[in-house]
Amino acid sequence: MPISIRKIYSNQTIDIRHEAIWPDKKREFCILEDDKNGTHFGLYKQEELISIISLFMRENKARIRKMATKPAYQKKGFGSKLICHSISFLELKNINYIYLFSRKKAQMFYEKFGFLSEGDYFKKENISYIKMYKTINDIKS
Repeated sequence: MPISIRKIYSNQTIDIRHEAIWPDKKREFCILEDDKNGTHFGLYKQEELISIISLFMRENKARIRKMATKPAYQKKGFGSKLICHSISFLELKNINYIYLFSRKKAQMFYEKFGFLSEGDYFKKENISYIKMYKTINDIKS
């Protein structure tokens, strides 16, 4: 089962975002206004794109948005591989602060990678979210 992670175009993320995150919305709902400015990675199992992540970098900070894995492949470690790859990529770009807004049900997933919660839960589209962050590349004296 060869697995590879590659940079992809933003339009390649939309179908998986739609299927895994917002299946009850129109496909267009899954397109981010800022997609053209992001760095997008896809995890392929053989040649099938099964998991995606979008990174938005600004100065020394990055935001992870719309990480998703096709439902048939969830809970099999593919998302973990993709998040580890993304954190390593961001470290090489000298990013020292990564944040995201996690659905409450995914909070423990991100905690496994050292993300900490900040603030209170909030609702969007009737789903509970919380801000999470991780610091990397701290300057050591």
